[in-house]
Parts: sequence; C-alpha cells; structure tokens
Amino acid sequence: MNILFISYFFPPFNTIGAVRVGKFAKYLVGQNHDIRVFSAREQPLPDNLPLEVDRKQVSYFPWINVNSPRDLFLGQKKTRINKILDDNRKTLKHRIIRKTKEFYNSVFHFPDPQIGWYPYALSGGRKLLQDWKPDIIFASAMPYTSLLVANRLSKEFQIPWVAEFRDLWVDNHYREYGSLRNWIDEKIEKSTLRKASALVTVSEPAAEVLRSKYPKPCVVIPNGFDPDDYDSKAQPSNAGSLKIVYTGSLYRGKRDPSNLFKAIDLLGEIKDNVNIHFYGPNLGLVEDLAKKYGCEVNVQVHNPIPYLESLRAQQQADILLLLLWDNPEEKGVFTGKVFEYLGARRPILIIGPKENVASQTIIERRAGFVSNDPETIAEHLKIWIKKKQQGIPIESPPEEATKGFTRKEQTVKLAEFLEKIVLESRREQ
Repeated sequence: MNILFISYFFPPFNTIGAVRVGKFAKYLVGQNHDIRVFSAREQPLPDNLPLEVDRKQVSYFPWINVNSPRDLFLGQKKTRINKILDDNRKTLKHRIIRKTKEFYNSVFHFPDPQIGWYPYALSGGRKLLQDWKPDIIFASAMPYTSLLVANRLSKEFQIPWVAEFRDLWVDNHYREYGSLRNWIDEKIEKSTLRKASALVTVSEPAAEVLRSKYPKPCVVIPNGFDPDDYDSKAQPSNAGSLKIVYTGSLYRGKRDPSNLFKAIDLLGEIKDNVNIHFYGPNLGLVEDLAKKYGCEVNVQVHNPIPYLESLRAQQQADILLLLLWDNPEEKGVFTGKVFEYLGARRPILIIGPKENVASQTIIERRAGFVSNDPETIAEHLKIWIKKKQQGIPIESPPEEATKGFTRKEQTVKLAEFLEKIVLESRREQ
C-alpha cells in the first residue's frame, strides 16, 4: 500500500507519541509498504529520537506558535509563574494566573496548541498529493490538529482516512475546559470523524467509548516495545541498595509518588537501602514531595535523557516505577511506558488502582506488583531489600509477559486493518 502518515509528533523529536508512529513507519517500510510522513519542524522537544525511515520520506512543515502572545506577555516572569501554578496553595495570585491561562487556552488552543501547524501541513499535503497518491491516510492524535489535516485532504483528494486516538478527544478526562468549550469541541470532533473510514485506539475501554459514538470499524492496537532498542548487556547490579527507576513526566495529585514516599518512611532503619531515580522534565514536584515525607536522601532527580539511554537505565534498574491516577476514568489509559518497561524485563511496581488496564496487564502477566496502600507497598519493598542485601538477583518477569507486544507484531495488526479498510473503500466506489 501507499500510506500517508499525518502526525505532528515524529522522530527525531523525542516524545512518546513520536515513538509509536515512528515504529509503525519503520516496520511498515520493512513490510514493503510505501509511506510518506507529515510532521512539524523545530519542535520544542529534544531531537534525539532515532529516525528509522529514509529522511526523504518525511516532510517537516513549519508552524505558528499560538502561545507567542502569551509568552511575550509573561516574558521573564514565565518560569516564576509556572512555579506558582505548580504550587498547591490557593492564593489570590494563584487563582488569577490560573484563570488567565485557562481563558487564553480556551480561546486559542482550538482544538489544541498545535493548530498553528494546520495551514502549513494542509498546503504541503496538497502539493505532495499532486504527484503521489496514497491508498489511505493514517492520522495520529494527540494533537487533534493532525485529524483536521487528514479530514480535509481526504475530502479534497477522495482518499479514505483512519483516525488514531492515543488519547481520547472530548472524552479525555484530563481536559480542563468548561462546558461551552466542551460543547464546541464535541461538534468539531463529530464533524471531523463523520467521514473517517475507521478508528484506532490503544485500549479496549477507549475503544468502547469511540464505538458508542461512531458506527464504524474500531480496532485496539496497544503500544509496544522494539527489541532492537535494548542493550543485551545491560543489567542491574546484585550489590548496593535497591534501585528503583522512573522515566517520564509527573502530574501533581494525579500521577505522583506520594504513596511510595509514605511507604519508604514506614521502612524504619532499612529505608536507607532504597534509591529512587527519576528521569524527566520539570521534576520539582518530586523534590517537594520527598522533602515532605522525609525521604530526600532516597531520591535522585535527573534531567531528561535520550530515548535509548532511558531504556538502558530501565534495564539497569532493580525495579521500575509506574504511577497511575486513582480515578475510574483512568482505567482505559494504557501508556507507552508500560510496554517499554515490559521490554526492559525488570519487575514493575505500580502505584495506583488495580482496575486500570495497565495494572491488569502487569498482574495477569506476572510482571510486577500493584498497590496504592503505603503499608502494603512497604512490606513488598522489604522483600526486595532483603534479596538485595543477600546478593540474590531480583527475578525478571517471565518471557511470555511480553508476548504480542513487540512493535513489529503491532504493526502487522495495523497493516492488516488498513488493508481491510482500503479494500472496503474500493468496493464502495
């Protein structure tokens, strides 16, 4: 097939959405499909994610930063204001700044902060499609601007298109907009997806939401891991303290390590035998919470590192930490980090509810331990600490825990689904 990928995020810009789409592209090329990719240039992200397709197959279009007026207004105050927003205190200054930011985002982030990419991606797409016609367009969201571009090109060039939701749109429980904005976005979502031929998402709960709203094919293709990315020689040390590693972002009050820190405080004299390493952006929250719960000496905060280095850090951990929000609406969130951790073949400690799809996967595949109770977590930490002190290796999850989750396997499933949609579209013409 000829497949056009429309994804604002794509390698070399390092973010989890770029990893997923980049791997799809890599393995589709390996299956002899002809692909082209539309992405955005000069993104404010580290550009250290390996590009695994020919650079000539990727078009990076410019974009307008719709936040420029806001950032210009804030000027040097921006860092200080972000710190205030990250503070839990509800001062008058805090409320004014937050409300101002929320108002600006509601007006100009339509449907998201990347809308300034839309005119350039659309214009560039029109030029490309004059000379090369895909059998199908695959657009990945977030951002949802990618879907707007795909929908418009599909209409103009009569090409079937498929919408992928790594995160739901209007039904995303992390949304912080008011009822009017939600109503408008609901109209935009329905208008955009009306002509989509099919939908893709990452978990069954998310698929149930989409199927309840849109009577069209919807397939679940979880995230995965690529065995090619891991270092066969990387492994944890049997000596020293218990090493717990977390890679990624945090969200105060939603995904934060408070219950783990409480558990460490319950360890008493052996608490010094635990070291937790956090790798990621804006981790001041970790330092604040570590101080609050009296475990500063147990915590080390590191700046973000390149993707392959983060995988190596995971392989060298005794335990990998995954933080989930204890919220019923979180049950369908299946982050890419789960699969990276599975690929690293180290036990996973999930702080969060057992009802989440990630938690259920880890439990069913015997790949780790799940709890939200500090006392229960502390008792499990004691078991791991004792093994570490005795020089006994902490066992890796069973090999079958990763079955079906490689990027290659996921791409085969995607290719079969896209082929089916292409054939159905041709029969309808």
